[in-house]
Amino acid sequence: MSHSGAAVYKKVSGMLNIEEESSPAILLWRSTDGDKSHKILLNTIDKLQATPATNDKMMLRLVGKVDNSKKQRNNEGEEVVSPPPFYLFSFNNRTVMDNLKETLQHIIARYKDEEVYEEKKRKRVVVGGKKVG
Repeated sequence: MSHSGAAVYKKVSGMLNIEEESSPAILLWRSTDGDKSHKILLNTIDKLQATPATNDKMMLRLVGKVDNSKKQRNNEGEEVVSPPPFYLFSFNNRTVMDNLKETLQHIIARYKDEEVYEEKKRKRVVVGGKKVG
């Protein structure tokens, strides 16, 4: 099932499309003139934030996971934590934003559940051929 709606990304109008059939699911934004596009793998998203219904602005912010394998250094040569990537989309229609937000919440929650399950599997210790933990 795919969901789509009009959204602005980096001050350019376009269409957001959620492709759940892909593995992992993909959020694809494409400008209305077709010149620009941006693809986000939804299993790399850590948080989803939305402006409240009481706010006139309608925005969704997706915050990505920090890749700890890529070490960065500051000017003094010390290792620093990279800030997480984020993607900010604005909307002109609250219903469109809410529908996309709800779909994204379900997909992101599903990936988080899978991560928790995999982490629990990794923590099990095999002792004498039996699983413990």
